Amino acid sequence: MRLSRDPRADPSYKYTGLKDALHWTPNLGVPGFATPAYMEIFNSSLVPRMVQSVLKGESRPEDAAAAAASEIQRISEKWKQS
Repeated sequence: MRLSRDPRADPSYKYTGLKDALHWTPNLGVPGFATPAYMEIFNSSLVPRMVQSVLKGESRPEDAAAAAASEIQRISEKWKQS
């Protein structure tokens, strides 16, 4: 398993404790039930893409956050209509 022998980690076993994270991380940090809109937002990697665009210098934090908020609103509205 990669988490128990990560060649880039120091020490190589430092991520072993995360191997069963899906069992003890309910709804990936969201209180309550995960909704279809939330799952679409999560599965689209919207937040990681937002952070990546800032880290790469492609956008300012304010602009990335505004773009992500707009996309979240669009997804939420789509699911309200369903």
